[in-house]
Amino acid sequence: MKVFGLAPDGSDIRDLEAAIGQQPVSSARSSRADVRNPILALPAAKRISQCPPEARRLLADLLYDIHLDARQRANDCWTRHKAPMALYWKAVSVYAGHLYRVVRP
Repeated sequence: MKVFGLAPDGSDIRDLEAAIGQQPVSSARSSRADVRNPILALPAAKRISQCPPEARRLLADLLYDIHLDARQRANDCWTRHKAPMALYWKAVSVYAGHLYRVVRP
């Protein structure tokens, strides 16, 4: 069991991992763009750059508005103890934000 980097006997978990031949696990998030924004891995995400900048700007504005609205709805649901709806709106907000970042000119 790993608790704050300590093995059950209190030794450092890296010593335990080295003893059994495992590589230490990095807790740092990936800095690759396609990992942080999974929309970038889609084929259409690459084609969107061929659209006219004005059309992309309009679509980006709409997606950003959806992102902000969904984030506010998630916060409102959370304060009213409506966790399932808060989760739904949070997911909508995150994906709208990912799409916004792909579409913006």
